[in-house]
Amino acid sequence: MGLPQLTVEVPRTLGEALALLRERGEGTMPMAGGTDLVVQLKQGTKRPRTIVCLSKVAELAGVRETEDGSIAVGGGTTIAALESDTLLLERAPGVVDAARGMATVQVRNRATVAGNLATAAACADLPPILTALGGVVSVASSGGSRRVAVERFFTGARTTVLAPGELIIEVILPPRQAGSGSAYEKLGYRRGAQVAVASAAASLVLEDGIVRELKLVLGAVAPIPLVVRGASALVGHPPEGDTLEAACSAAARECHPISDIRGSEAYRRAVVAVASRRAILRAVRRAATGTSMGGRP
Repeated sequence: MGLPQLTVEVPRTLGEALALLRERGEGTMPMAGGTDLVVQLKQGTKRPRTIVCLSKVAELAGVRETEDGSIAVGGGTTIAALESDTLLLERAPGVVDAARGMATVQVRNRATVAGNLATAAACADLPPILTALGGVVSVASSGGSRRVAVERFFTGARTTVLAPGELIIEVILPPRQAGSGSAYEKLGYRRGAQVAVASAAASLVLEDGIVRELKLVLGAVAPIPLVVRGASALVGHPPEGDTLEAACSAAARECHPISDIRGSEAYRRAVVAVASRRAILRAVRRAATGTSMGGRP
């Protein structure tokens, strides 16, 4: 399968990119790393007339600390760049978990943060952990900019709140709290290019051995990242015993998995509880020891 005939524009600045999206209008698509879009073009599931390639827009890449201690992750930042970023390793290690387990080395060196979000695949790795961490997506068009919580960014299977002409500029993660820890865990069938059968992201605050805050978010078991409401059973208790099991059981109970080539509905319900337990315990370990990256509990 070959690529269709189309026009490719390669702007050098964000302003140029947004202007091109406005001027070319309908039939124009942005492309970051292209790891999903190029496949869709070959398959004929996407048929744009013009591609605006963002790989040369330096403003979109990089991880930085803001004045209030938040972390801003540029939409054009590659997944490979997340793997060893010192800010993320220290303050949001769950993001590094997700990056290190994603796809292959070749894909990670091309794929971007914006692409992983905009594709809105149920099995995508970044959305659950960015949701758990309370991330906010900054988007812009030639007409202005706005911010949307990652938790409200996805509207359904493969759909988001992005309007035509809008680009993901960056994702902003709030300042790290004392005693906090985060982790991401996924289960699949292959070490290389592993696609999640079920995944779980945990972000919590631990104080004197008690869980004071917890957000548990599931991936690949619902059309969009699913926040587990029943995980609140663990808040106010040590992360062990019946209350830990109650939180993990809630994950299995609340999810909405499908049966497909990678796993049945019943299997996904079973393993999402396992992924949840692993993510919570690894986040607890990081919070308790104050270390950024730790082994699996």
